[in-house]
Amino acid sequence: MAVQTKSAEATELFVGTEAEPRQVLRLVLRRAVTDGAVTVSLLGELVRGNAAVRAGDGETLVELPMAFDEAVVPGQSVLAGLRLLGGDDETPAEQPVSIAAVEPG
Repeated sequence: MAVQTKSAEATELFVGTEAEPRQVLRLVLRRAVTDGAVTVSLLGELVRGNAAVRAGDGETLVELPMAFDEAVVPGQSVLAGLRLLGGDDETPAEQPVSIAAVEPG
C-alpha cells in the first residue's frame, strides 16, 4: 500500500453531540488508485478515533473525529499513533502525532 500521510492537524472544529463532542483531526492523504479503501486509526493512551476513506486517486482530505480521555484538559497536548490500514490488512509503519486538545464551543 502506497498511502502516505501528507499532513495531520488538530482543528478547533467539533462533531458529535453537546454531551459527547469530538474534536476534528484534519488529515491530507496521498494515495494511488490501486490502494483501495483505507481505514485511518488514531490510537493513544488519552485519545482515539477512526475514519473510513473510500478508494480514490491523488490527495484526499479526511476529517477524523477524536475522543479524548476525561482527564485531558483544553490546551493539553497528547501523543498518539496514526495508522493506515488498507483492505489487504497491510499496515504501514505507525506515524506519531502530537495533538492539542481545545475546548468545544
